[in-house]
Amino acid sequence: MLLVIDALHRQGITDIKAIIPWLCYSPQDKVFRPGEPLSSAVIARILSNSGLKAVYVLDIHNESVCDFFDIPIRNLIPIEVFADALLPDINEDYLCVALDKGSFKRTEKLADALGLDLLKLYKRRDLHSGEIDYEKLKTDLKGKTTVAIDDYTGSGSTVIKSAEMLKTNGAQKCVYCVSHMFDNGVADLLLDSKVDRLLTTKASISEEKVPASDGLISVLDVSPVFAKFMRD
Repeated sequence: MLLVIDALHRQGITDIKAIIPWLCYSPQDKVFRPGEPLSSAVIARILSNSGLKAVYVLDIHNESVCDFFDIPIRNLIPIEVFADALLPDINEDYLCVALDKGSFKRTEKLADALGLDLLKLYKRRDLHSGEIDYEKLKTDLKGKTTVAIDDYTGSGSTVIKSAEMLKTNGAQKCVYCVSHMFDNGVADLLLDSKVDRLLTTKASISEEKVPASDGLISVLDVSPVFAKFMRD
């Protein structure tokens, strides 16, 4: 992309905006352990000095990353895309669940769009092993279908572990909306988990890369989200 930007500038084109669905290294939004780089700040600095006028990204891991940019950046969260896919099935047994502190704002927006109540979960992650666990839930979820939303799933651990915990607390079904899922074997892990349905987008994976799942995994088009904001 940087080479394309340079080539366009050499042709006299200066008003260049980039659509970057997955901003690489964005999860490294702070230094978690001594000696680590602040990778998202490095990427922001490169793009800010590339000649771009603006950047559009899809559901960045932490919006604080936007502060690293010296050019306008717009973070688009596909709430409407997920809500439109879920609304036909929504009833009084559905409940939105925030998987952790970082997902609360986007979960609140999805709950508003679906007209559902919101329950918060509390997650802990070991920075060395990457293992996660959840605090014991006191709420009885008997007969409930839980709906959770997150920006991405890397190893699948948050989705898989939370589904196990929710089912242990009585949830009948666990549904997830994940803006980014990658072709790294996570889809195969989901097929052998407590997850009942997962919606993701074409921003990071194509339908051809998702194994046959009998409807468990759906890949949604988010191009209208970018088109809308580019027109505006």
